[in-house]
Amino acid sequence: MDLETFRKLATDRRVIPVGRRLLADGDTPVGLYRKLAAERPGTFLLESAENGRSWSRYSFIGVRSAATLTERGGQAHWLGTPPVGVPVDGDPLQALRATVEALHTPHDVAEAEGLPHLSGGMVGYLGYDIVRRLEKIGPGERDDLKLPELTMMLTSDLAVLDHWDGSVVLIANAINHNDLDTGVDESYADAVARLDAMEADLSRAVVQAPAVLPPSELPEFDAPLWGGEQYQEAVEDIKERIRAGEAFQVVPSQRFETACTASALDVYRVLRATNPSPYMYLFLSLIHNL
Repeated sequence: MDLETFRKLATDRRVIPVGRRLLADGDTPVGLYRKLAAERPGTFLLESAENGRSWSRYSFIGVRSAATLTERGGQAHWLGTPPVGVPVDGDPLQALRATVEALHTPHDVAEAEGLPHLSGGMVGYLGYDIVRRLEKIGPGERDDLKLPELTMMLTSDLAVLDHWDGSVVLIANAINHNDLDTGVDESYADAVARLDAMEADLSRAVVQAPAVLPPSELPEFDAPLWGGEQYQEAVEDIKERIRAGEAFQVVPSQRFETACTASALDVYRVLRATNPSPYMYLFLSLIHNL
């Protein structure tokens, strides 16, 4: 995309993806993540496998985020500098909706440039308890983890590995942060510079040590949050609710905890190898790793 085309698009949109396709048939998704994202906060890796082994066409590597929308004390809270005009407080779910509307970019640009449908935007999670902002279901159980109701990263740079042809599409989203005409050329130049930097990072060598877990070092897990009797009672209660028509499927979750010295990426690598599944993800934010 040249500057003149970019200027025309910038008349009615604040975020424009600028892409560059390269051959990367010698790289793996994890290797690309190491090279480009380097396990920094504000990065992610998204993959999917069907039936354990059939990998989807794309792996998405989030290389950099411009800012992160989260929740603190029940209010929307930004980490970093959000674009001008988006909500910086209030209901976090409403703030997310308003941010997406303010920065929305039609898919015509991505399609014209041959980019995948995911070329940027807000990437992260919505916690289960955020449903209490939509439905009157009463207060939740004790919150001992104190995690935010949501954490959504405003993704500015990403790389998309196409498993069909071995190419990687580098995408730098040009974001007009101040929403002024004077910011158009500046945002384009910044996007091109970020593409150049990502292309340079692809050429650097990265040492990737094998992830090994000897049987003698298998971790010991703490006692689960629910005892055996409590868990069984919950299962019986769920069965009764299903019979009564209140639900058709419920998954009673169980949490186990253990000390871990491995990095979040190494944990992901092991899970990816031993249990490839749909919708796998690795999120590294300024708050926590998932």
